[in-house]
Amino acid sequence: MENIEVKEENIELKSYEWIKSAIESSNNPFHIDCCKKLIELYVNKFNNGLKEAELLILLYDKSNQINYI
Repeated sequence: MENIEVKEENIELKSYEWIKSAIESSNNPFHIDCCKKLIELYVNKFNNGLKEAELLILLYDKSNQINYI
């Protein structure tokens, strides 16, 4: 059972890092919209509010950069 939990944690971490990378490489509003959906799917799958908040902060900062705010 412990092995399954470790695998799930690894999947969650890899998913988080992948979404973070997608946010960082975004360069137009369409990419931002896609990242919003990725975050939504991440939360539905892993239900991790802290990681959601971290991703949303990154997303809002990147969105501001793209929109020159």
